[in-house]
Amino acid sequence: MSVNLDILSKAEDHVKNIISKKQNNDLLYHNLDHTVGVVQACEKMADFYKLNVTDYNVLICSAWFHDIGYFLGEQEHHEEISVGEARDFLSSEGVPEEFIQKVEGCIMATKMPQSPTGLLQAILCDADLFHLGTDEFYSKSKRLKEETEIICDKEYAENEWIKINLDFLRSHNYHTEYGKKFLDPVKSENLDRLERNYQVFYEDEPIKEETTVTEPHLLKEDITDITQKSEKKKQKKIKKKKKPDRGIETMFRITARNHIELSAIADNKANIMISVNSIIVSILVTVLFRKFEEYPNLILPSIFLLVTCLVTMVFAILATRPNVTSGVFTEEDIKKKRSNLLFFGNFFRMNLGDYEKGIKEMMADPDFLYGSLTKDIFYLGKVLGRKYRLLRYAYTVFMYGFILSALAFGIAMLV
Repeated sequence: MSVNLDILSKAEDHVKNIISKKQNNDLLYHNLDHTVGVVQACEKMADFYKLNVTDYNVLICSAWFHDIGYFLGEQEHHEEISVGEARDFLSSEGVPEEFIQKVEGCIMATKMPQSPTGLLQAILCDADLFHLGTDEFYSKSKRLKEETEIICDKEYAENEWIKINLDFLRSHNYHTEYGKKFLDPVKSENLDRLERNYQVFYEDEPIKEETTVTEPHLLKEDITDITQKSEKKKQKKIKKKKKPDRGIETMFRITARNHIELSAIADNKANIMISVNSIIVSILVTVLFRKFEEYPNLILPSIFLLVTCLVTMVFAILATRPNVTSGVFTEEDIKKKRSNLLFFGNFFRMNLGDYEKGIKEMMADPDFLYGSLTKDIFYLGKVLGRKYRLLRYAYTVFMYGFILSALAFGIAMLV
């Protein structure tokens, strides 16, 4: 079976091109990072099993295409869409039918519940869930939770998501010897940790084994059943405050970044004014002032230009001059939510223990936390307003003063 040796780099470029064009911000887990991670996992296992060139090409090609359906159509049937896209691409590259069918088989084997036949399909299935047996399980589970909430249009409490993951991990088995040898031990540790976390929510409820579970993000009905059961227990066991919408967090992050960038621009403009006027003052003092005996008519224009430069520099320096605050907050400030613990000027004189205590209070109270973020942005805006006002004065003085000085020099030279 003859295959173009360039097929893997072409497949990679093709998939990345689709993802960049069909950007989907809802896919926080099934994105390019996930696809690249699956490819890398396949490469590790391919090296472990010493696959021949053809099998290696089939496996890596399948890994690149296995989730492309998420970006091309309905997510629930993304495997079928991925198979269609892989076939169209490979056919256009003149790849033999036998190769295409192997790629299709590998992709379809990842459909939940996984049902691989043969080593290549087993490797891709294990690579697709490689993170279950690594330390990345928790961070990727968090991204999968956020993606599921967007797709299902519902927010899931932490205990609900732990239960979903518990059921899934208990029902999952790696298909390759590589997975059983290297991934299963860490997966067992992840499972133990989840069980301990689950018992924090339900200390009096024994953990029951589940036998049939599908991938969390695919079964909306299973998720709904779990949600309805755990919702009743949640009312009795915990008081969970509603989390702010992710859009609000994005708004805070973007606004703060914009304020910081504007502050950097203002400081840069002030530095330009200081540098330019410093050079002019240096020339006036070292060169022009020595010529006053020969050209006494230049004294007044020179003094006018010197005053212009000095006033401009004063405004520019005031714009960049830092404000010093007390650097201390009290317990009363924390109780009344008056202090912004996110600004260094409010805590730089505090000891670590008191600051940690204040931060814990803030993190436990969403109103306090988002109130602090609001204050931070507000006072950043106040500082920016002062900077740009002083900068405007500096540029205005420099512009009109320079023009008038130039006219004064012209008149003095003509007289």
